[in-house]
Amino acid sequence: MKILYRGGVDSEGRPIMVVVGAHFLLRCLNLERFVHYVVKEFEPLIQKPYSIVYFHSAASLQLRPDLGWIRRLQQILGRKHQRNLHAIYVLHPTFHLKASIFALQLFVDSAVWKKVVYVDWLLQLFKYVPREQLTIPDFVFQHDIEVNGGKGLVVDPRTKFVVNPRQ
Repeated sequence: MKILYRGGVDSEGRPIMVVVGAHFLLRCLNLERFVHYVVKEFEPLIQKPYSIVYFHSAASLQLRPDLGWIRRLQQILGRKHQRNLHAIYVLHPTFHLKASIFALQLFVDSAVWKKVVYVDWLLQLFKYVPREQLTIPDFVFQHDIEVNGGKGLVVDPRTKFVVNPRQ
């Protein structure tokens, strides 16, 4: 379903887990089964420091899991997940997502949710995670161009290579 997959490493060499919000919100109807999948995928990764990249691109109009489900997922992943998580990079956050994360800081666990880094455009994300370390869905590039006017991005459609012509 390509909701959750391993990326490469961030700029400090920590492994990356990638979450594609639009895929999750459109396709994942069985939340219990998804929790088991997340645990299976995260278990080898959370033994040492790691980061998460969350693409919120084009996900803002879909249904979202409630805070109770997110709290349960966090409890299942445990303290090792919290301790070894370096950052959660959120690309294309909306006001609603920021408000939800603020609520998570207040009501679920501030230790994890204070590690969120909001990233408004792709070139900002590449400061934290090199482009070649991520498999980015085409719609994320398109969303970035629509929302931000590209901010100087030039994307080669054959290779998905991103350059900033001003550099």
